[in-house]
This record gives sequence, C-alpha cells and structure tokens, in this order.
Amino acid sequence: MAALAEHVCALCKTLAPDLPERVMYGGIMFGEQPDVMGVFAYTEHVSVEFARGAELADPAGVLEGLGRSRRHIKLHRPEDVEAKQLRDYIQRALSRSE
Repeated sequence: MAALAEHVCALCKTLAPDLPERVMYGGIMFGEQPDVMGVFAYTEHVSVEFARGAELADPAGVLEGLGRSRRHIKLHRPEDVEAKQLRDYIQRALSRSE
C-alpha cells in the first residue's frame, strides 16, 4: 500500500505543486489549517480523506463516511485511482479550498 500512497501523493503534488504538505496523524496532510486533504496507508487500503468532503459532488458514488464534514475514498489497488476518478475529486477539493 505504500507504493499506492506514494502515487496518490505524487498526483496531489502534480495538481497543486504549491500546496503545503506535512506528516500528521500517520499520513500526509495537504494544505494549511484547515487542511484540504490527507493520504493514509493502511494494511488493506489507502484512504484519501477530504476535509470538506461532505460539500463535494459525488457523481461516481465513491465518497464514504457519515461525519459532518469529512469524506474519504478507499483505494484497494492501483486501478482504483482511475476507476474511482480520484483526480476529479482532488481537483474539486482543491477548488473548494481557494
């Protein structure tokens, strides 16, 4: 899962090269307070967490979570990045943070 997490972080850096990043909560957080998103590697999946995910449109129906503001996308294999349209969700989250 580490390689998948690195791939997702590289995608974030490509889409927002000036977005600050830091290690926090066992993952990589992108953005300043409040954060835009975080990438976390677990044994079975990589979770891409969106701080304001409840506000994001979810046309692919891949956002998970029931919290007041956060939502996440779970990636179990590299193909999920494309299949779950991760690039589009990251771009939406970035546009919400501006």
